[in-house]
Amino acid sequence: MERQLLRYHLPKRFSANKLQQLLSAKYQIYQHVLPSQTLIFYDTFEWLLWKKGLICWYFQNQLSLQWLDYFTSPYDLYALDSLELTSPPNILHLPPSTFAHKVQKIIKARALTPTAEVLFTSTLFDCKDSEEKTRVRLQLDILQPPSQAKPKVKSLIVQPLKGYTADANFCQQLLTQNQCNKTSQTLLDEMEAEGLILPSSYSIKPSFNLTPELSVHDVIAKVTSQLLTLARLNEAGIVDDIDIEFLHDYRVAIRKIRSLITLLKHAFTAEKFNELKTSFGELGKQTNMLRDLDVYLNHQADFAQLLPDSLQTGLHVLFTDFQQARAQEHNKIKKHLKSRNYLRQIKHLETQFQSSTSLCHGPLANEPILKAAKDRIYRQYHVIRKKSRRITPETPDEHIHDIRIACKKLRYLLEFFADLFPTNEITKLVSALKKLQDHLGLFNDLCVQQEFLQEYYHKELKKARHPAEENYQLCLSVGGVIAALYQKQLQVRKKVTDHLSLFIDKDVRQQISHLFSTAEGEIKHENTCELQH
Repeated sequence: MERQLLRYHLPKRFSANKLQQLLSAKYQIYQHVLPSQTLIFYDTFEWLLWKKGLICWYFQNQLSLQWLDYFTSPYDLYALDSLELTSPPNILHLPPSTFAHKVQKIIKARALTPTAEVLFTSTLFDCKDSEEKTRVRLQLDILQPPSQAKPKVKSLIVQPLKGYTADANFCQQLLTQNQCNKTSQTLLDEMEAEGLILPSSYSIKPSFNLTPELSVHDVIAKVTSQLLTLARLNEAGIVDDIDIEFLHDYRVAIRKIRSLITLLKHAFTAEKFNELKTSFGELGKQTNMLRDLDVYLNHQADFAQLLPDSLQTGLHVLFTDFQQARAQEHNKIKKHLKSRNYLRQIKHLETQFQSSTSLCHGPLANEPILKAAKDRIYRQYHVIRKKSRRITPETPDEHIHDIRIACKKLRYLLEFFADLFPTNEITKLVSALKKLQDHLGLFNDLCVQQEFLQEYYHKELKKARHPAEENYQLCLSVGGVIAALYQKQLQVRKKVTDHLSLFIDKDVRQQISHLFSTAEGEIKHENTCELQH
């Protein structure tokens, strides 16, 4: 429904009493002051709702959702959807509902957490004539931080009523004469301007703003420092166990750093390269088990769909075990991230990359980044081509896993150095590569899941922790899941080979040559041993 609302930004000393005095010259004023109440806004760590143009808020035991541009008041009767909640949670995992369905399409595995909290007071003014007919309505909203006495935002809405346009015009003139400025800003705009709500620009895929004249060692320092900062931003979310994406993003940032160091290894001495590769490798390994358990628990419903009802009992035992193992593993990682050893190690790495001049003494260090980027991307693509040409139906799974790693390195290179090349060309390449990676990733997941379940099964048999009947059901369910995963793996393998053929065909090859080939690179691209380790 279209709502015609006029918003005014008020001077700091403009009060409800002042407004009533001004309006009383012409109207009978019926004023209703609504009590001050806490207004809490929710979003994910990445502000995924905000970035999609939505706002979520908790007010008067109700969680509501609305488009940013249409949010006028927490009392909004036009909200897209709402959900009754008896109290405002600190970490909000939504219960099944239509509200949850709308939100989770956007936030996926993320949880909602408070992003802003204010005291909200609203005063309503009905302006009536001598016949008791309401000619115009006004709403004065005051927002202030809970810890401060003075308001931060004063906003006045004039709501014209059908057939009484002249009265709305009168109110506008009256407000203008009293230094009240009409504004196109929404209430949220004013909150943002006053620092009451501060949307985050966090992204696990940041722009590094690279320029062609930068040297390799400058780029290593810039990119690594930024990725280390991103990793560390996720530490608190991992410790507080807000949602599984904090650990995922932490691991991605660490993995990207390790890949950058490996792909530009000749910027370092052999000794420094080995030291850094080992350090970042250890950081990643610490969280491997927790991430695996997160993934399995997050796909519990998918596993359940693989089995008939008669095998669901054993599956419940399996995931109960996973949940217990996950609680233990999270506690271990929580202690690790708070430990002196970890804090000392991560701080040492941060300090080293604040200036790469103390790190980069290899032959590649002073080379212009554009030349190095072209060379690495060109050769990495041909690593994939060379590996892909050898695939047959009998090719071991390990070889496809190697191709997946090679594709991941190429993806990272394209993301690291995207600023140096035409955006539309890089976007096309990344899009084609992502389709291939999706199938390679699924294939790898299916292989790893089978191995994990077989290892789990053998360990459980040795422990004999479950009663005989539970153990029997567990064996049936695990065996059933492994068989189903194997059949899916065979189907996905065919899709992997089809998409590999597309990615190494003439069109992509020509695009790679056009963007990244150099005379030196064309000569050297077959000698790619360094990129395979």
